[in-house]
Amino acid sequence: MRVHNINEFALAVVQSSDPKLSVDEKLALYLEASEKAQEHNKNNPVKGSVKSFE
Repeated sequence: MRVHNINEFALAVVQSSDPKLSVDEKLALYLEASEKAQEHNKNNPVKGSVKSFE
């Protein structure tokens, strides 16, 4: 499964983190989550095509 919106994913990770984290720690967490999601997507390419159910 791919991460469809990397920015929303990274923001969700930060929002679910410990509220006691500093701004610097939250920024580092956001950047790390973003990088991990990009790496995950790179290692899990889309197979086939998405079909519409109209």
